[in-house]
Amino acid sequence: MNLKIGITGNIGAGKSAFASFLKELGFVVLDADSIAKEIMSKNKNIKASIIKEFGDSSFFEDGSININFLRSIVFEKEEKTIKLNSIVHPALKEEINKILQERIKDNDIIFIEAALIYEAKLDDLFDYIICLVADDNLRISRAATKYKVAPENIVSRDKRQFLSEEKAKKSNIVIYNNGSLEELRNKSVFIANLLKLMAKKK
Repeated sequence: MNLKIGITGNIGAGKSAFASFLKELGFVVLDADSIAKEIMSKNKNIKASIIKEFGDSSFFEDGSININFLRSIVFEKEEKTIKLNSIVHPALKEEINKILQERIKDNDIIFIEAALIYEAKLDDLFDYIICLVADDNLRISRAATKYKVAPENIVSRDKRQFLSEEKAKKSNIVIYNNGSLEELRNKSVFIANLLKLMAKKK
């Protein structure tokens, strides 16, 4: 039986790096954020709801999503984060399910990277969920550097997600990522080999 695997973890935990290593190993790894952006740009009803709530600046003239504008809003105000998620998450779950059902036909294992697997109630779409965790200070530092914002902004955003410990308890596999990229690469190889064996047994 083929496996549908979710990759999650709070901001700065190393999800994207882990996903990139899996891609290097030849696996199909899809990104929930990219799927969400496409939905926001192409789904007329969702697009209209976003414009109504956040204004015309939410989209560029060519119709593509102005992600930096929306990110600046949701970084600062929790109620805006909740509103945006309520608009996007139901359609996102439907689309991810459709993609998984189609792509799994041609792949033994398929991965979806999604920070909000539990918050968006996507967990029932997967056979197994991998959660990456790291010390809070390290995560905040990584994310502040990546997004070029003050650490306080990252802390505020992080508080709107489930606690790392809570996600880890809910997940099937937990990867501790306090070390180097090379260490994470080695862990990705180990996990990949483990999942291959699990797929064969199922």
